[in-house]
Amino acid sequence: MEEYYVENENCIKPLWDWWVFGGRWSGYFTLRKLEKQYPEQYKNFWEEYDKLGLAIIGPNKTEEEQRERSFELFRKYFPDYEGIIPVYRDVYNGLYDDDIVPLLEVYDILKEVYGRYEKDEKEWLMNMIKETGQKGTDYSNIVEYYEEALWHLEHPEKAELTEYSLVYNIEERNAVIPTDPEEIKRYWVAVVDMHF
Repeated sequence: MEEYYVENENCIKPLWDWWVFGGRWSGYFTLRKLEKQYPEQYKNFWEEYDKLGLAIIGPNKTEEEQRERSFELFRKYFPDYEGIIPVYRDVYNGLYDDDIVPLLEVYDILKEVYGRYEKDEKEWLMNMIKETGQKGTDYSNIVEYYEEALWHLEHPEKAELTEYSLVYNIEERNAVIPTDPEEIKRYWVAVVDMHF
């Protein structure tokens, strides 16, 4: 993305106050692949991860200790895995190879996740429009906000980048995931963590 300034027509007006490749979503595609390949191991790993409270950091559980325990647990469930472990990464101090990948490599995952997100998000937005609308005219600006977000989901070919964007095509400036096989081969996907 080009740096934003008002006169630059080739950039996207930012909605965020910071962003980073990967970030809290670092390793996402690798985790989805492991889930598809080893569903039982994946499920058991996260159950034990939660049971051990590995996401909790405190006086007796430093981040470094919890990270090492997470890595040990990961190796227990995925002993043949080679590469950078996709959990408990140092998410703000580096770029990991699996956070920028060819679209072809993750196309099925992206379509599945986006389809599920689109369905759930549309349902949630329609409920919010209905519930908020019942509160009266004082809430009309909130209703308009939800209606705009719903419009973007229903018109991906015209969608702008919003805080509801799960997918955004910077080149085409829309939320359409290419379907043509030759187009798919041209694109790369970057996992980006943005704070709005």
